[in-house]
Amino acid sequence: MSSNRAVMTLPQIVPGHRRDLVSFIEGMPATRSLEIKVVGLGEGVSVLEMPIRREFTVDGRILQAGLVGVLADYAAVSAATATRPAGWLPATTGFDVHNLEPAVGEKVIAIGNAIRSKQFGLASADLFVMLEGEPTLCATALATCRFFQIGS
Repeated sequence: MSSNRAVMTLPQIVPGHRRDLVSFIEGMPATRSLEIKVVGLGEGVSVLEMPIRREFTVDGRILQAGLVGVLADYAAVSAATATRPAGWLPATTGFDVHNLEPAVGEKVIAIGNAIRSKQFGLASADLFVMLEGEPTLCATALATCRFFQIGS
């Protein structure tokens, strides 16, 4: 058993929280191309998932690391933005991803947690690859973003 096998604890998500943010995320062409789904948001938390398709891999099995980074960015930044009121959206200013295990499985679940949310947001994300129902921590990330209000 891998040392990165972990109990994946899902955060408290709130049905309907920040519908505008969910629409923003799910409306992006990249989101649709990668089939990223917002499972839910809560106050300062997010849960997203992405399937692992053969065309996303380096060898037919292992998810390409850059795509792990994309999902980490989405999860962390959406968690930071979920602390803001409706009408506020994010622009990522940077992120750092540490891949811990190869992402081999059916899908990746990303859990974002806000750390700080002022003019700039700071948040983390843990990414778990699911293989036969078992989660393995495959990456962890830290991201920053700047918030902007729609129409300003």
